[in-house]
Amino acid sequence: MRLRTPLVLLVLVAPYRLNAQQPTQPVPVASAGPTPSLAQTSVPGPAFEEVLSLRQVGSPAISPDGRTVAFTVTTADWKENRFDTEIWIAREGAPAVQLTRTEKQSSTTPRWSPDGRWLAFLTDRGTKTQVWLIRPDGGEAQPLTQAAEAVSNFRWAPDSRRIAFTMQEPEADSMKQRRDRLGEFAVEDAEYRQSHLWMVDVAPDPWPAPPERPCAPAGTPRDSARIAAPIRDLCVRPPEPVKLTSGASFTVASFAWSPDGSRIAIEHRPDPSINSRERADISVLTVATKTLRPLVTGPGYESGPVWSPDSRWIAYSTDAGDTSSNWYRNGQLAKIAADGGTPMR
Repeated sequence: MRLRTPLVLLVLVAPYRLNAQQPTQPVPVASAGPTPSLAQTSVPGPAFEEVLSLRQVGSPAISPDGRTVAFTVTTADWKENRFDTEIWIAREGAPAVQLTRTEKQSSTTPRWSPDGRWLAFLTDRGTKTQVWLIRPDGGEAQPLTQAAEAVSNFRWAPDSRRIAFTMQEPEADSMKQRRDRLGEFAVEDAEYRQSHLWMVDVAPDPWPAPPERPCAPAGTPRDSARIAAPIRDLCVRPPEPVKLTSGASFTVASFAWSPDGSRIAIEHRPDPSINSRERADISVLTVATKTLRPLVTGPGYESGPVWSPDSRWIAYSTDAGDTSSNWYRNGQLAKIAADGGTPMR
């Protein structure tokens, strides 16, 4: 950096010195014809607008039977000054068709149910980003979650009857009051909200639908004596999410269901800051009891847990305890018994 400073100063000062010592007689300059303007300069290749208008394909998801692919297509919306991402579907032997059309928002992250009957995806349709469901053969999408905070990630359970998802903790009242008083600002790497794991039952196409039946006001216990028996019997409510992890000491980064659906391997970190990645560990959650058991807690990072098909082993990436050169050296693959033990590389 010290070598570059004099060069920059020289470039800035040189024109001034040349102008100060300018000769009294004009210096003749050979004319090479009119200089073309920037707009007249011919540059090979597509125009800037053409590049932005290119369609981008991403997030491919193959159906369980291997005959259909769901994917996203991102296009430029010049009228609304934004990029729009929607889900498309391509069946074997047929042209691709657009599956979602989200007004002023996008639909992303298509994921098949293991039985192939449903596609779940993330979208913001007026209630922050939530998990929605749609049949791959078409029809109206329907919301699965209606949480107060945005959903950031989700995974189907192997039985296609449950979905686990992560979302941030609610904003503290003190932070809301500070924002209302002083405006929007944050202290870098010191103010954040942890994300935790939730689970919701998948019950699409309820019959009858909740609006078709009378219900007591929200928050009233179903067995309350103040509710008439016919209303208690008739009321239909959508499934309520269940919180699986909690606490201020860690945030859930990634997770994976065991093939038998009884456990979830979780990558967690002290906080969501980028520097916290180097302290990521892996624990195993027993879904039925919500018990979280540490599995790999060595120095450095352990991340990206993947189960073996028989639910006996978990593979993951690790820096093998290297906390000094792990920023530029390749990580390693390791495995460990799901019930605990010594990691093997």
